[in-house]
Parts: sequence; structure tokens; C-alpha cells
Amino acid sequence: MPQCVRCNASEAIVVARSEQQCTECFIKFFKSKIIKRLDGFKIKSSSNDLKKTALLPLSLGPSSTTLLHVLDQYLRTQLERTSRTAFEIRVLIIEQSVLGDHEAASAWGSIKQKYTMHSFSVVSLEDVFDYVPGLEESSPFFSGSKDLMNQSDAMENSAKLRKIVSSISSATSQEDLITILRTRLIVEFAKQNGCESILWGDSTTRLAERTLAEAAKGRGFSLPWQTTDGHNAFDVTFKFPMREVLRKEIKTYATLAGLSVTDSFRQDNPQKAASAKGATVDNLMAQYFASVEENYPSIVSNVVRTSNRLVAPSTSTETGYCAICNLPIESERQGLHGWGGDQKPDSGLATIDSADFKLLCYGCARSTHGAKELQRQT
Repeated sequence: MPQCVRCNASEAIVVARSEQQCTECFIKFFKSKIIKRLDGFKIKSSSNDLKKTALLPLSLGPSSTTLLHVLDQYLRTQLERTSRTAFEIRVLIIEQSVLGDHEAASAWGSIKQKYTMHSFSVVSLEDVFDYVPGLEESSPFFSGSKDLMNQSDAMENSAKLRKIVSSISSATSQEDLITILRTRLIVEFAKQNGCESILWGDSTTRLAERTLAEAAKGRGFSLPWQTTDGHNAFDVTFKFPMREVLRKEIKTYATLAGLSVTDSFRQDNPQKAASAKGATVDNLMAQYFASVEENYPSIVSNVVRTSNRLVAPSTSTETGYCAICNLPIESERQGLHGWGGDQKPDSGLATIDSADFKLLCYGCARSTHGAKELQRQT
């Protein structure tokens, strides 16, 4: 049997980056890729320094679960060596039973019992209306009629969410909107609970998928804020500690670390839609990169490196913000007609002079295109 190229002592059982490695060397290699991304989370010499708190959104998928596992071990090692840690982790789980996803509600308990060092919070996706007051009023879904606005005020949050999602017929647009609402909920939760940064569990593969998917959905301008480390347009710091590891490497580590046998561990294999109508842009990108990373992992890495070179547009006090995703946009670039093409200002969207006008980025204008007609039928 081949020997590990790193230690030359143990039997190689894993091939990572064209290197045959033993279990111990691969685990060290994998962890080092994550830990080195934690700049700004070092133990200060003064005991008076306030400890930073980072929010870790946990989807119970392989990436975020593995990130929690690695950081938990990292902080426990710090505690043993120095009697303190560089930062604290607050774990957030978004429960989506209102949309038919009941897995988080039943699985998060076992995760909490395993990682007792950290605080856990569970919020429902529909709580975004409480964390972002006036979200429905500022978005186009309930605009256009005082009756609709009054109806919105009287609705339970779960009913509001179901109404908004069901008003959109496209599977891609529905998934896009749910992702946006989830992100806004996570961001607002972090701000309101004193979290300095958000640690996302996105792998190289996931970031590559997002890069092409967001561009395809008309939100390519947002990539510098959605895929790179640093303070961003959401007024909070995003960090992607797993940006240098592939999804297949995460699965290998999870298996070696025994994570795949836990009840709360979701599988992360992109499934083909039963029909073309049910396929979403995100799903198609996941299928594409699942095949690419197997044989051409450098392509996946190059996509992420390229997106990392993109520069975020400058903003000012006069910059407008999209009513749905809350990302900054230039007023002359709002909506569909602001970007040219054959769409017209009145094609399902309110005009700038209209009382119903809501500033939308191109991506959100596309996702909500056609939803307003459903509202009028309500």
C-alpha cells in the first residue's frame, strides 16, 4: 500500500490535491485550511479586551456542521492551553417548518448536546418580519392597496411568508426569495445580538455555485459582498473559513471524524429535478460543480479566485437599497427597465412616479416579476 507523502510513516487512505495522505495528515491539512482564515480572532495579551462573538448559521448540512466541529475543537484546545478562548460562537438554526421542512426542529437538540461549549438559538424563517420591521411594507408584495396593507398587518407571520412564496410561480424565484429572507434574518439576528461577524460554512464548491448562480439570476453586482471576507453592505462582517476546501474534502473529513453517523447530519448531494420546470438555477449549478470538482477541482477554485477579485461598488448617503435583498443599487439601475433589454417599466412593476414604486435591484425585479398580478387577485 502507498505511504502518506507528508509523514512517510503511515498508510495513505485519502487523495487530496493529488497527494496521497494518511488519516492524521489529511485531518491536519483540512483543519489548517480553516483555521488560517480566522484572522482577527486571536487571543489578545490584555485580559481586559472584550471577547468577540461570532455567529455561525447552522443548516445541519455537511459544511456548516463540519465548520462547527472544527471550531469547537480549536476553541477547546485554546481553552486547555491558555484558560481562555479568542472568541465565542453563537450558533443559529433557521427553522423552516412553515415551508414543509421539519428536519431542523427535530435534529438540532442532538447537536446542542454534543457542542455544549456554545450557545444555541433557533428562530423560524417567518420571524424575519419581526427582525426586519416593515419588511412587507417596503417590499412590493403587499403594496398597491390599503386593503392589502391592512390584510398584511392582521396576518400571522407564517401566513405572510406562505402568501409571498406562493405568489411566485417560478421554482428558481421562490428559492431565491427564501434564500434572501434567510440571509436578512441571519444578518439582523447577528446585529441585534452583538455578533461582530458571521462565519458562513460555504466551501469552495458552494461559493463557485453561488458565483455563477447569482450572475445568472441578475445579481452579479452583489458578488463582492456575498463571496468575500470583510465588512460589507449589510453592515456586518462576513467570513468564509471554508473557502479553500472543496465539498468532497468536507465529506471526507466528516466521514473520518465520524460526523456522518449523527442523526442531525443532512446529506448534501444535489438531486436532479423530476422535470425541467422544477429545476432551479441553484440546483443546476450544484449538479454542474459536483461533476467538475470530481475531475477538475482547479476549475472550481479558479471561479472563486476570480470572483474574489471583484470590487464592490462604492456607496454614499444617497445610495438606494433594494426593498427585498437590501443591497445597495444605483437609482438609475433599478428594476428590469433600468438595465435595458426589451422589458418595459410597466411590465408588472410600478414606475418611479407611481405611489406603489419600490426600489428593486435587477435580480429581485426578475424574481418578483408577475407576483403583483397575483396580489390583485387576492
